[in-house]
Amino acid sequence: NKKQPDRLFVEISKRQARISEDFYRIGLALKELSCPALYESADEDEDGQRMCTVVRQVEVGTFWDAEVTRRIVAHLEGGDLGAGWIEPVLAEAMSTMQDAGVDPTIEWVADECGRLLGRRREQTAARERMEELAEAAMRNGNGNGNGNGNGNGNGDVDDWPLPTDPAALDAMLRGRCAGLDNADAWLGGGLERFRRAGGHSRLGYASFDHYVRERLGLGRSAAFQKMKLAREAERMPEIGDALRQGSVNQEAAMLVARVAAPHTVAAWLERASGRTYKHLREEVELVETRQRVEGARAGAALPPSEEEIAEFFELERAMLSGEMVKEALTEKGVRMCQHLPGTLGAKGRREVRFRIPEDQFVEFRMAEVAFEGSALPGEFLSFICRTFWFVWGPTLGVSDKWESIYRRDNYRCACPVCMRRDVTLHHLKYRSAGGGDEGDNVLSVCARCHLEGEHEGRLKVRPPASKPRWELGRRGQAPVVVVEGRERLRAG
Repeated sequence: NKKQPDRLFVEISKRQARISEDFYRIGLALKELSCPALYESADEDEDGQRMCTVVRQVEVGTFWDAEVTRRIVAHLEGGDLGAGWIEPVLAEAMSTMQDAGVDPTIEWVADECGRLLGRRREQTAARERMEELAEAAMRNGNGNGNGNGNGNGNGDVDDWPLPTDPAALDAMLRGRCAGLDNADAWLGGGLERFRRAGGHSRLGYASFDHYVRERLGLGRSAAFQKMKLAREAERMPEIGDALRQGSVNQEAAMLVARVAAPHTVAAWLERASGRTYKHLREEVELVETRQRVEGARAGAALPPSEEEIAEFFELERAMLSGEMVKEALTEKGVRMCQHLPGTLGAKGRREVRFRIPEDQFVEFRMAEVAFEGSALPGEFLSFICRTFWFVWGPTLGVSDKWESIYRRDNYRCACPVCMRRDVTLHHLKYRSAGGGDEGDNVLSVCARCHLEGEHEGRLKVRPPASKPRWELGRRGQAPVVVVEGRERLRAG
């Protein structure tokens, strides 16, 4: 019987999937038991590159070393606070280990990693084969999942009458996005219920991911984000109400859900309604950083006060200017966690998580094992961070005569809707109009906001620099967004 091997393969693949799920649950348990070396997972990034997620439980001081290094790498590269910070740090550490007589290349570790990654590739291939068989079965009439559910239920998009006036088109787009936010909230709840009921199996799909991708045309991360937001909205109904009323959008709601609890959600939603995405994200990350360092229960904090925001930004300025790093590398150096107010008594271990390409994961594991077998002091993550500081620390805080202004503005674009870090100087009152170089007349902005935004009339910023007023929209027309300091005053 030609179908028998396929049926056998399906059964074997299902068993492999169950085993993988068991390993995942065991991994979670190991993480709770502080056995981080066994807790790694693999996935793909947006470019299809195979990635590994690495989790380590480290001392509080080492956690803070990693947090400082993550921000310094983003600052040096002029980018966002992404997960790729470990790559340049590891490269410097491996070179330093070789100079110290410690060979970071251990063949048996590379072999073990190769077998681990090979098993993951086999599981991926088995899952893909199982999905192909499931699709073939559905095409032959053995399932109910043929066709794609991408219809919008409202007719062809090309039939919608679109205005030519930009303001009217903007109003229509915002209305549609508000409707999509509400639809996404419903979709997340529906997906969660469907997954719990095992609906994908009843329809003949090999897995829930397979159903989401092939039947709904959704990416896995997008689907799980919607499901997570739906769970949080069920736990905190105020989030769902705010989405339906349009007081926050989906992106802001997901930020709020990361830190809010039932007794703090109202305060966070109020804060979100008066912030741009950039400023809200900064405040959420501030709270998350403090909680990770202090070991506080997630969701227990209220939105930070203006004083707490200023205090944290001053701390970040000390990181990015190199002041903190240079102090830590002296003979009487201090641990980074001693700089963060309220964390001097923090003890125990904290989680550090990062993603790294598969080939660099092998290098990381070899260097980690080599370090643990050497006489080099401290924890491996702390060692590689401090090695990076030693090499790159002298370049921090050294730019041009406007360094003090860049530091004041946290080495990032001051525009409230831009998160770039490659900054230049902008005079609020142009020098051609008599403006000077005094502090309240100069601001750090990226080249795009400076040239394409301000000088081409797409945004306007008014003094003083200590509390600038930003007006986004075409010059000569009513602004669509107004932000004063950190407060969003109007949006359309």
